[in-house]
Amino acid sequence: MFYEITVRKEGETKEQMYRRLSKEREERAKRYQNKRRRELAQSILRLTGEWLYKSLRIIIAAAAAAIVEIWLKDILK
Repeated sequence: MFYEITVRKEGETKEQMYRRLSKEREERAKRYQNKRRRELAQSILRLTGEWLYKSLRIIIAAAAAAIVEIWLKDILK
């Protein structure tokens, strides 16, 4: 849980203090939201990269199998 300490700066009215605190709260929320967006983007990129890597391995294995099959057919003729 988050507790906010409300301290007025020298010469600041209550309304100014509440406006300042509200603005600080919004800035904190934006930073947190940006952090979550970055983390989400990184996880999507990581998953996409893993999927591409696995797909390429399968494609390369299939191509290698096809090449070996053609090579064996030529040898066994």
